[in-house]
Parts: sequence; C-alpha cells; structure tokens
Amino acid sequence: MRKTKPEILKGTEDLKIKSSKFIANNTIEITLLNDTKIIRLHNTNIVTFATDGKIILNSGNWRTLTTKQRINSFIGDYNLAIVQRNYSWKLTKYSMSSYCIIKETSFFDGMIIDTNNDCKIINLVNNPHKKMSNQSINNLKKKIKAYCNILDKIDIPLPSNGDCWHCLFREEKTQIPLGDYQKDNSHLLMHLEDNYIHGSILINAMREAGYRDNQISIHYQMKWKDSFKRALYKYMVKRLILNNTNSL
Repeated sequence: MRKTKPEILKGTEDLKIKSSKFIANNTIEITLLNDTKIIRLHNTNIVTFATDGKIILNSGNWRTLTTKQRINSFIGDYNLAIVQRNYSWKLTKYSMSSYCIIKETSFFDGMIIDTNNDCKIINLVNNPHKKMSNQSINNLKKKIKAYCNILDKIDIPLPSNGDCWHCLFREEKTQIPLGDYQKDNSHLLMHLEDNYIHGSILINAMREAGYRDNQISIHYQMKWKDSFKRALYKYMVKRLILNNTNSL
C-alpha cells in the first residue's frame, strides 16, 4: 500500500528537517539541519547517516525482504550487507575483491557502525541476542489481531496459484510449507505490512489448528470467519513471537 509523504513523516515532528524527498516506494530521504541524513521506510528510520561517520541501522522489528533490500542498497558502499540465515539477520562485512565474508555479526536494531574505524560496531554491549521487549510483543500482537480482523471485511479467500509462494508451495518430502521449511518468516511480516490475506495461509493455519480438509471446506461454505481468524492469529503469533528469541 503506497503511503503519502505526510503519512511517512508522521512521528518526525520533533526532528529539525531541512528537506525530504521520495527515493523509492514508501521510502523517503530526510536531511536534517545539521546535515544528518535519514532513510525512512514507512514509519521507521532504517538507516541514519550521522555527520561524524557513524551509521545507525534499525528494522523497527520489520524483518521483511523490502526492509533488508532497502538497508543493503545504502550500506553496500561500505562493503556491508545484511543476509538471513535461518531465522536470524546477520550483518556481514565482505571483501570487495574476493566477495568473501570477513566478519559477520548478529543484527540488532539500533546497531551503530563507525565507518571511520573499519566499520566497527561500537555498541555491541547492547546484547544482539536479547529477547523481544514486552512492548514490542504487545505491539506485534496488536498488528496481528488487526491483520486477522481484515477477514471481517472481505470474503474468505480461497487458495490459488497467485498466493505467496512461501505459503503456497511445500517441500516435496516433508510437505512442510516452504517458508517453514526454509525457516524464513519474513514473508509473514510482509503480509502484515501489506494487509495481504490469501487462501494458502488460511489453509496452513487451519490445518495446524487441527482441522481436516473436509472440515475446512465446511467452514468455507458456512462462512465461519471466527474459526479462520482464531487459527490465523495463533499461526502468526507462533512464528513471529513464540519462535522469536532474537527480536526478529
């Protein structure tokens, strides 16, 4: 969903902004009076370039493909990149000549990189493996609940070949949904961000809740949305909160 500039700038009223401009979809570059530059995606300052050579990275707990791509597009000049391994984001420093990884550190929101000191992370004392705060958990639960409540306003979508591939496709031997098999939940965060509910994710949620396919068919026919909402809520909470030990 495309946002307007005032919508994206909401919450920046206390900043001393000199200028701002769109640089990509839902992404604005902000320049402050002191020449600090901020890259803001939706309502999160994902990259901040301070005038003293320090860079601050922040996902806002939205570990989506879009967030990762946006951050990487601005830190690549420093031979840095975020990669995902299993459930975790890693900040890597690589050699430009050989493209080999030199260093790799668990990513955490608010990490500060000193570009004047070999891109050293200067605030590792902020434990990168800390668990999500209670506030972050509560905020994410609210977003998941609002996402599930979308079903009150639409017809229950049937699965189709146009659905998210991580939800639609299954690993051949285990028949586990592709996202679960790859231990990649970033697509679920993207669904939250885009308010995107499709049939395949509902089927996966209902099956995990213990419903057989013939029972799911009856729920479709009877339009029992509450069952789908409950199953979807538990499905999302399990993957984005209960399985989340690294503030992902």
